[in-house]
Amino acid sequence: MAPADHGGSTNSAGLDISNAHHVTIIMLLGAQTNALAQVNIKYGTAHGAMAADLPTLYAWRTNADIGAVAGDKLTNAVTREAGEEYFFIPANDNRMIVIEVPVSEIPSGNNWIRVEIGDQGTDTFASIVAIVQPRYQPLATAVRLA
Repeated sequence: MAPADHGGSTNSAGLDISNAHHVTIIMLLGAQTNALAQVNIKYGTAHGAMAADLPTLYAWRTNADIGAVAGDKLTNAVTREAGEEYFFIPANDNRMIVIEVPVSEIPSGNNWIRVEIGDQGTDTFASIVAIVQPRYQPLATAVRLA
């Protein structure tokens, strides 16, 4: 998702994970007005059919401004709200959230994921990047180097 004010609700583009082993999602957050927008990571069978939430959330965030000396330390675990499938964007400006997605935990046949940001914040400056670790197929026969 390109860096912009995503005030109101917005979704990232869908990401095809059919050939992925692991995905790391990095959210860079700028200024937040009336923050605490809800964030869900959804998965589904097609780009436009994502309705289920990730089974487990593995996420951490910085506790300092990303421009500060300690801005690259992931010091706080991000947890879902009690009994819910979402977490809130922190009220602090200029933070980074890193979300780890082990593709093996997503039910078979669900080859798409996306990030959904709710409309609770009036100004939500954010950018999202996904880093995909591909799944390599093993060779059909063993190879021996002489």
